[in-house]
Order: sequence, then C-alpha cells, then structure tokens
Amino acid sequence: AVIALPLLAFVIFLMFQLEHSEREKLNSETAEDAQMLGRAIDRELRDMATTLRLLGNSPEIERGELEAFHRRTQNSLRGTSLYALLVAEDGQLLLNTRVPFETALGKMGNIPSLTSALRSGRTEVSEVFRGATSGNWVFNVTLPLPKEMRGDVGALILTQNVADLKNVLSTEGLPKDWSVA
Repeated sequence: AVIALPLLAFVIFLMFQLEHSEREKLNSETAEDAQMLGRAIDRELRDMATTLRLLGNSPEIERGELEAFHRRTQNSLRGTSLYALLVAEDGQLLLNTRVPFETALGKMGNIPSLTSALRSGRTEVSEVFRGATSGNWVFNVTLPLPKEMRGDVGALILTQNVADLKNVLSTEGLPKDWSVA
C-alpha cells in the first residue's frame, strides 16, 4: 500500500495534466477557427463597404436620376447576393434593386440602423432583422450620403440575406460535425 499509493497519486496527476493539456489545445484550435471565420465575415463587410463607396459616387444620384441608377446598379449586382436601397432620412425607400423600379415601396425595415448611420456620418453594419421587402432575415451596410449630395436621399444601403453568408463561411478545416452560425 505504501508503494502503490504514491504511484497511484502520480498516475492521477498525469491524467489531470493530460486532460488539461488537451483542453488547452482544443481551446486554442477553437479560437483559431473563430478568428478564421471572423476574418471571412470582415472581408465580406469590407467588400460591401467598398461597393457602397463606388455606388455612392454615382452621378445619377446627384442628378436625381433614380431610375437610371436603379437599372445600372441592378445590372452591376446581378449574380451577387447583394441588393441596393436608396432611402430618405425618414426611412422611406426611394428604390430597391430587389424589385422593379416602378414598385410602390414603404419604409425600410430597420429605421434605428439608418438613424445611427446618419447621426455618426460613417458606414455602419446593422443587426440582423427581418427584411420588409424580402421577408427574409437580412442585414444592412449603410452609407450616409454627404449632405450636399443628398437631395431627397439620406443613405445608400447594401442589404444581403443572412442565409447567403453560408457561401462566405466555409466549414472546411473545421472539426467533423461542427457548424457555423
């Protein structure tokens, strides 16, 4: 008993050390996977912000030629999962490339995100919400337009269905049976 008891204590200590080491390794791998997914989302958001800046410099907006802007933007975004919205400061939709230009439009589905972007004067990403036009879960990236350019337009928005982010979030390299949300 005198010889076996210290040996048994040593084996238990080694088992705890091994379990602790495995847990640390799993935590580290999980953090790396989360950072990889975060970088993928960050790239997508940066691409959306760049697209907004390019669309925001459109001469059609300055001239108030919304139908021409709608047609050109809809053609430009064809083949992507992005849709452009032009909204007044009160949230009234002026155009939505998800639908034909002649379609009667109401107010956008997330007024607080518009108000926040207009107040800050910076491009902002909204929370996830149910889109008024699509009925899907979406998120917006909002670019407030400069006051001298606005006219009736308060902001230019790119919207995307949350479900379409699965194309950005690759599960390759993740452990078997893991999912991403």
